[in-house]
Amino acid sequence: MAIQTALLDNLSHGRLIVGTAKGPNYNAFEYLGFGSDPRDNNQQMEEAEDLLIQAWTSDNVDFKGKYWQVSFPSISPRPYQKPHPP
Repeated sequence: MAIQTALLDNLSHGRLIVGTAKGPNYNAFEYLGFGSDPRDNNQQMEEAEDLLIQAWTSDNVDFKGKYWQVSFPSISPRPYQKPHPP
């Protein structure tokens, strides 16, 4: 998602506004099937947003959160807006 949104930000010359949202919790059993607790939704979403911002702004990403642990080199292209799209 970081690469796609950065590309859109470049194509629009900095007019991209990124909005994120978590899905509804219609059936808690769907989360349990993936080993996830539906009560953690908000924290997972906030951590995913932190990861997105780090991917936009860091040379190398080494993210170790409670829910997500990833490492990868810098993305290309970088967002047009600095430090990142709102």
